[in-house]
Amino acid sequence: MVETMHKAAQYLAMAGKSYLEVKKDDSHTNLEWLGKKKSLVSHDLNDHGIRLAINYKQYALEILTDDELLDAISLTGESHDFLCSWINEGLKRYGVKGDFKFESHYILPYKNGLNKDYQFPAPNADKLQDLIDQRNVCDAALRSVLSDRKDASKIRIWPHHFDTGAIIEVDEDNDGLIKTIGLGLSIPDTMINGFYFYASP
Repeated sequence: MVETMHKAAQYLAMAGKSYLEVKKDDSHTNLEWLGKKKSLVSHDLNDHGIRLAINYKQYALEILTDDELLDAISLTGESHDFLCSWINEGLKRYGVKGDFKFESHYILPYKNGLNKDYQFPAPNADKLQDLIDQRNVCDAALRSVLSDRKDASKIRIWPHHFDTGAIIEVDEDNDGLIKTIGLGLSIPDTMINGFYFYASP
């Protein structure tokens, strides 16, 4: 289910790309994990706090605010084209101006991409719960490490590599450039066939 949820997360990233001001570091496309909701969520897409989410427990795309679930659709059996239309129409209905455009600027590491004919498979509840647990453990670990640091970034999920991560500013070099350390959790990749924590300069 890692691949499936990685693909599903792209709708949230492309919502950021469609509706928000572009940031040089691509942070307008990154995501937040809400453990209580068991969901990945986009940034606020308008001044009313409308967000797009992927609920892992329900295996569904959701339109919501911090306080209210506004609309939802199960991923099971739905096509990429249909979900793009659902997002576009739903966000407009709740006041998000503009059009949802799925125009990715990077390539995911999978043979079968999100083309117009792609259909989401049925969920595996046990595997989805494992993914929820992985995100929760990482979120708790990073919050513990970063809790007393004022030089740390927010904890975010980056949709290209699908890692949960944060950055700590540690020093400046002789040229005034800030040195950083990245911390987080990576999904299985070509280096390690399993989830793994990392710390890297």
